[in-house]
Formats: sequence, structure tokens, C-alpha cells
Amino acid sequence: MKTKSNTRSRGMKMKLTPNDDDFAGLDAWARNLKFEDGRPLNAIERGEERIARRVGRPPKPESAKAKRVMISMAPTLIEAAGNYAKRTGRTLSGLIAETLAERIKRRAS
Repeated sequence: MKTKSNTRSRGMKMKLTPNDDDFAGLDAWARNLKFEDGRPLNAIERGEERIARRVGRPPKPESAKAKRVMISMAPTLIEAAGNYAKRTGRTLSGLIAETLAERIKRRAS
């Protein structure tokens, strides 16, 4: 079994780890690890761990986030707008947003 020799920055020798391709040796080595044998993470390693622990999608910038609003409309208008949005391949909220943007643009010019 090939081993890798790791050296700390202070010149202290760390325990040898098995070759990454020797899965049985790597598994046996990992089972013998003890918490006390470790060392605290430095600032760079803490930052890398924090990034690795993030789960899910990255957060969107504030300018790209959609805000939820509650509006009131007649039920027949909502139904008609929903049907039109489906026929044209849009969502109801997308249709409302496009319509408002066009209306505002027309008023501005």
C-alpha cells in the first residue's frame, strides 16, 4: 500500500494516509481517526467549510428578487387572464407584469 506523507507548516509530521485508489486501506485508516488527533481549522479552511455546507441554490441578488403582492380582481377577470396566459404560454404573474410594464412605458412616452 502506497502512503502519502503530509507535513504541517511547522515541520511536524502528520500520520500517513493511504493512497486514494486503495479504498480498503482508506476505509480502515478513516475508521481509526480520532477527534483528538485533529487540529482546529485555520481561517481559509473555515471559509471553505462554510461554503461547502451551503445547501441549495445560491441567493439571488436583491435586484433580481421578485416581491409578492396581494391584489384584488373580479373572479371572472382572473379566470379570463389565466386562460389567456395559458394559451400564450405565460404565467398569470408574468402576464400581469408584462401588461403593467407596457402600460407604464406608454404613459412615460
